Amino acid sequence: MRNYLRKNDLARIKYQEMKYQLAEKANQDKKLYAELKELHVNAFINEIIEIEKRMYNNSYK
Repeated sequence: MRNYLRKNDLARIKYQEMKYQLAEKANQDKKLYAELKELHVNAFINEIIEIEKRMYNNSYK
């Protein structure tokens, strides 16, 4: 995930904006922030993992 974000500016910006929005919604409540992050960011991370898997598999065909 980290390597993908380092290579992909658009994904990094999207991830950063998502975290800022969640932080605003949580309003300094760390527990709520963690819950929101789990709900919203995990789907984004899973999407990135799938992209990386496809890229890896395609590079070895």
